[in-house]
Amino acid sequence: MDSLQIILARSSGEFAPGNDLVGQLTWNLAKAPDRVELRLFWTTFGVGIGETKVIQSATFERLLTFDSRPFKFRLPPFPYSYRGKLMSLSWVLEATAFPSRRNVRKHFIMGPQGKEVVLPSAEGEVFDATRKAA
Repeated sequence: MDSLQIILARSSGEFAPGNDLVGQLTWNLAKAPDRVELRLFWTTFGVGIGETKVIQSATFERLLTFDSRPFKFRLPPFPYSYRGKLMSLSWVLEATAFPSRRNVRKHFIMGPQGKEVVLPSAEGEVFDATRKAA
């Protein structure tokens, strides 16, 4: 069975601005990919038009069917991960193998002291992006 996996060195998945995002990208595919691309980006979910911005990317070439590559990205100072009643922002690592386009995503938190900012609402509820993104 084909697999593609992103493993973060910090298992908590919580990072502060300026931290290094370090990990390992591994795959076991029936056919060796031409390349695997790893993208670091943030994306918004919720009411209105979503927005996505790629911050950094890395491309791995000359690959085997079963392989593993280390990666390291420096996180920017902003935007912070947040949850609100109408909108949420999530940080994501996404790996895609080509030409099959098999991909995997790993969500993580980037904010002050490695914590997500929770925006209060009038009713005390917040928008849950994980339910909407499924």
